[in-house]
Amino acid sequence: PGLEELLQSLLTKGLVDELVPYAPTKFSREQKRARTSTYASLADIGDSVTGIADHFLNEHTKREVGRQQCLSQGCTYFMSIDADEYYKADQLEAVKRFMEENPVYDGCACLMRYYFKSPTIELLPPDDTNHVPLMYKLKPGTEFKLAHPYPCLVDPTRTVAGVQRFKIFDRSFVEMHHYSFVRKPQGILSK
Repeated sequence: PGLEELLQSLLTKGLVDELVPYAPTKFSREQKRARTSTYASLADIGDSVTGIADHFLNEHTKREVGRQQCLSQGCTYFMSIDADEYYKADQLEAVKRFMEENPVYDGCACLMRYYFKSPTIELLPPDDTNHVPLMYKLKPGTEFKLAHPYPCLVDPTRTVAGVQRFKIFDRSFVEMHHYSFVRKPQGILSK
């Protein structure tokens, strides 16, 4: 409740340039196959493409809609970030500088820190396995494809096909802070 009003107020205040509505959908077998990387392994997607839950494909599709919107507006780079994620401003600026100064890279990723119940309670030790794609160059021949193979372990809804050179940043350079377990009690199960 109140989400649409909040988003509209952000637009009115100039904190958001545009709102792009998205309605969740059910996907046919053909649509699931079209949105999934032809290189995805069964370990990545389960028994078959038809078994992929619609909520994963809806999340994946929203990311692609955002990427296409940025491309249509003449943007050169794209970030897919969820509402429970943040980066420190100085680290994000360093990543932007790095990507601009090293145009050979099409994308990059970093490690994450997880928080539990409160923004002040961190799950320790830090996870040094799972990464999050951080920034992508917008260029022809790339698109989000579910479970596309990557050089590091990432959320399969965040993989972009067509990325040729990929930088994996060390935690000391940049890390994502993920409030993945910080929810109101009734909401923790619905993430």
